[in-house]
Amino acid sequence: MIKKLFAVVLLLAVTMTTTFAQKKEFANLQKYRNNGSGPILENDNLLGYYAFYMYDKADKKNDAYMLQLMDDNLNIVKSVDILRPSGDYLIETVFNGKAFVSVFYNRKKGIEFLSFDKSGKTNGSYLEEEPAKWEERRLAMAMMDDESVANASVFPIGQAGFVRQSFTKNEKLGYKFQGFDNNMKLLWTAGSSETSEKVETADILYSSEKYIGVMIARKKNLMTKDVDMFFSLLDSKTGKIVFEKPWKDEQEMSILNVFMNTEETELYVFGEYWPKGEEMMKAKSEGVVTMLLDLTGKEVIKKKYSWKNDLNKILKTEDNTMMTTKDNVRTYFHRIHMTKSGNIFAIGEQYAKAASAMGIASRAMGGGGSVAQLNILNMVVLELSKDLSLVSFNGYLKKKTTVALPQGLGGASSNMIAMYVKQVGGFDYEFSSFEKSRDLFAAVYRDYDRKGDDGKKADIMFGILKLEDGKLSGSRMPISINSNYFQLNPAKPGYVTIVEYFKKKKTISFRIEKLVY
Repeated sequence: MIKKLFAVVLLLAVTMTTTFAQKKEFANLQKYRNNGSGPILENDNLLGYYAFYMYDKADKKNDAYMLQLMDDNLNIVKSVDILRPSGDYLIETVFNGKAFVSVFYNRKKGIEFLSFDKSGKTNGSYLEEEPAKWEERRLAMAMMDDESVANASVFPIGQAGFVRQSFTKNEKLGYKFQGFDNNMKLLWTAGSSETSEKVETADILYSSEKYIGVMIARKKNLMTKDVDMFFSLLDSKTGKIVFEKPWKDEQEMSILNVFMNTEETELYVFGEYWPKGEEMMKAKSEGVVTMLLDLTGKEVIKKKYSWKNDLNKILKTEDNTMMTTKDNVRTYFHRIHMTKSGNIFAIGEQYAKAASAMGIASRAMGGGGSVAQLNILNMVVLELSKDLSLVSFNGYLKKKTTVALPQGLGGASSNMIAMYVKQVGGFDYEFSSFEKSRDLFAAVYRDYDRKGDDGKKADIMFGILKLEDGKLSGSRMPISINSNYFQLNPAKPGYVTIVEYFKKKKTISFRIEKLVY
């Protein structure tokens, strides 16, 4: 089964010793989604938390939702009642530091985007009455599992507004982006042509008040494995293309992650490259490609590192032992961080496509199911210098987990499968954070090896990869969990807030605990 994971932010601090807990519960929920709660952050400073859920039927025609606003100690600052017509389905809630947007879907009315500020005051709304057929299919998938599917179609563009990713209304698959201010006023629309003769898809990889970084894939039809990749940088205020760049040279290349420097004058791209003459949908990647671009799309620096000849040879753990790697093991890079000195650290996680014994047995007995799975392996950190030269490749061991693949996906390349697993939350990596003033970076992941150093078993362990004073280190911390659905949120320095959803009890529980780091 796909693991129930959430991509959230944690602010980590220094060594802690004693135990501390504060708690807040909201009971008698009728409907709740896993991204219906989160932190209220302003310029990376924690102000409090919010919880948004349906708690009652107001009358025959309306449902009653509640927005709970809390301070950083979980004290309720304000409770706001919001009425919605019966039949509305809460898809997702997004916060950009100044405004919330909640997305509701009604099969008869369409999709409505409701914006409100931190006091609960409604800013405005936007209604799309006739979604594209591909958007309706995506929404149908999001509605299949209330608690475990983390829908993501709206992204903050700084604190100035939001960008929405959806589909065009055409016979073939196409993409569309829409820019909104905090009042949900539509500012611009961009995307593929409705008359395009190609199948075109896109994913937002980076968004800020200035720019939106997008990966685009184009191919002749849905069945072909011959795909052309592009990278496009959009202006967040206008939606106009700053530049669009074909993503290949003499070799096929993919894009795994993108980030910009603090001034947003340079763009860094991490991906993979394939052997000459091979297509990414049919072959194994040969290594990692890293690139520095200017704002015209010009390549300032480009470096390629082979898995076999460069990276796997130097991959070591903290005790200086070599990590075992096989030919099919690859790395997905979740987060990239640049220090004040200019060194770049890419936080990654190993994966490998494999046959599913359970799926094969099911097929043999006349059942359904996929015969392929993705094995999720160890954490790695790739360090590069400012000119993208290779510095180190460090590994951190954790217990292997698996993700069963839908029928039909097993025939895709490992890289494309990894992108799918990232979208559905199948990796063990959770989140990253950094403190600019201290030049401290921390990444958190789940480790299903529940046994601690003292020999005792925990409900779950999470690992922490910390960069401080230019040095990498790893540690693990046990967490007590009483539910199947939980997420980790930032808290006051030295603490973590754990949010659990108890489906049978219809309750959300927030609690603050001290970190042992």
